[in-house]
Amino acid sequence: HLRSCAASDGPTLHAAIDLLANGIRRVQRHQYADAVARFYRLVELLVQWRFTECFASQGLITQTANPTAGIEVKKAADAAPRWFDERRGSISPNSPTLNLGLRDAASVIAEQGDDFGAKVLADLGSVTEPGRLGTLLQRRHHSFLAHGSMPIRGETAMQLQNVVFELARAATASDDLDFEELTAGTVFPCYPGS
Repeated sequence: HLRSCAASDGPTLHAAIDLLANGIRRVQRHQYADAVARFYRLVELLVQWRFTECFASQGLITQTANPTAGIEVKKAADAAPRWFDERRGSISPNSPTLNLGLRDAASVIAEQGDDFGAKVLADLGSVTEPGRLGTLLQRRHHSFLAHGSMPIRGETAMQLQNVVFELARAATASDDLDFEELTAGTVFPCYPGS
């Protein structure tokens, strides 16, 4: 598992599953803000991984470590014209490249017909009517963690854990991988007396 995590400088499913296990351990230790930070990054990482899977051979990706950054505006428009038409007003006309956040990257891969991207978008919901993932991420954005004014509560961390667990399982299914086999490598060994 560790070799698989370190095998690439870009996002991998092994690294995502490792991050999931790390977040779950944080919840178990009642470190809810840390858990939520890891779960948020996990969703980003899963979308970046699917983005790489969708566009690895199309010349859209310029940065392996962050495949959703430094994308040529023209190539993004060609890859996802509906998304680009909706976002055109928020993209600087003088900028030759752009960086895609979570919602934009999920939108681009969903437009390519990627089921995982469509699932993330459905879970995010709209900005005005957030879905279950969107609602939980809004709580994260209003938290001390994000320089807001609210603490992260255990309930929020556990709800987000359930959502990202489901998303991680869906990501493995989209690539015909065995979720249980992937997660088995993330479990720390337990020794008698420890």
